[in-house]
Amino acid sequence: MWIALWAILVLTTHHVAAHMDDWEDLPDLAKEHELKPVDYSITYRWHSATIRPKRGMPNITLVAHATVDRLAHVVRWCEQWRGPMSISVFARPMVDDAGAIMGAFAVDPCLKAHADLHLVMHPDHQYNPRASKHEEGVLEMIAHYPFNTQRNVALDGCVGDLALLIDIDFHLMPLPMGNEGTDSSGSSDGGDGGGTEALLRAHFERQRKIVSRWSFLQSEPHVLNTAFYVIPAVETVVKSMTLPATMQELSSIVGSHGACPFYGHHCKHCHRPTNLNRFLKIASSSTPLSPSDENGSPYLVDYEHGYEPYGIVNKSGRIPLCLANPTSPTTRHAFKKHDLTLPRYRKEFVGRGKDKVSFFYELSAGQKRAFIVLAPPFFLVHAGRGDHPSNPGEEYLVRVLQNNIRYREFRQYVEKKYDPIWEQVRPAHQCDFNLLYPPPPPPPEEDDDDEL
Repeated sequence: MWIALWAILVLTTHHVAAHMDDWEDLPDLAKEHELKPVDYSITYRWHSATIRPKRGMPNITLVAHATVDRLAHVVRWCEQWRGPMSISVFARPMVDDAGAIMGAFAVDPCLKAHADLHLVMHPDHQYNPRASKHEEGVLEMIAHYPFNTQRNVALDGCVGDLALLIDIDFHLMPLPMGNEGTDSSGSSDGGDGGGTEALLRAHFERQRKIVSRWSFLQSEPHVLNTAFYVIPAVETVVKSMTLPATMQELSSIVGSHGACPFYGHHCKHCHRPTNLNRFLKIASSSTPLSPSDENGSPYLVDYEHGYEPYGIVNKSGRIPLCLANPTSPTTRHAFKKHDLTLPRYRKEFVGRGKDKVSFFYELSAGQKRAFIVLAPPFFLVHAGRGDHPSNPGEEYLVRVLQNNIRYREFRQYVEKKYDPIWEQVRPAHQCDFNLLYPPPPPPPEEDDDDEL
């Protein structure tokens, strides 16, 4: 059975990538093994960070998801980041005791200080400490892990507007230099303890100032706040390699083929638009290579189908549009204002396959958001190649096949939702009713004298 599934998956996945628009009927096999999405039980802020960001400071919140086996990664990020974190934790059915795993996260002093922890559980969650992976009720996580539900929960819990969207097993380089003057929570002054968050935030603001001077922003000023700001991501070819910690080391290891764009061995287009060579070229021509470097310029990249970068997004960034209003009976209401808000991750994609791709497809194809790569020195690095099952089970194959089917339906949904909007877009000034239709003069004041 699973050999047939594997053959179908290989053929259909290739067909999705190369000929999505021509894809006809898929086999009934996937429908026979339907794995429906689940409405998960969600507890926001099961634990709230004891250190809150300073009022008025545009902190960047690290937004990620994890299971208890990733606790060490979450702690590592916290000790380096030393800023606000929104972490969605999934309690695996039968395997995890929800209270125990959340307690394990909250007991760490750094996470206790900086992380808002959210709990996600299956609605019928049960815990059996003696359950084996083959026992009924124990789910194969690679097929059932609710990636997009987890991402939505963590993003909903983001403090402020700026969110760093990453996977927790990455490393953000370069590391901050020196941690003098910090307490056990990793912060000396209420949220700005000199960690990576403060350095990245300062770099991000400098890069945004450069972007704000781009000429095309005169007609599209919203791009500054609605673009997705990409941080390049790489992977080492083997897990045991020493991770590059500076731009010089990154250039060297990429040049010797010891590292490549993340997932480059499996999905070349997933990060190809970032253009790692251009990023490295900026680094080679900019000195000094430090978080305070102002020589490197960010650059626009074109979206390519399948692109799924990591980076910073303003979750409140709205794209303001002026639309024709053909149903209006009056000239005064011939146009209407319409804002495009940041879409949510689609929770119908469960397990591996099209989960992140669908989100970025809607950002680009639907909302026409820009992708801007931040100049050096910050980059993400993954130890070894990204996880990809070498001997996938039947359940995993069915899930990926179904996600491919759902993705085709999702693309049709995006087209149906957004195409009519863009067809009605008109110049912004036509929605400025105060200019087009000045308010009528106020009526003359009535005589307040009482009649005799």
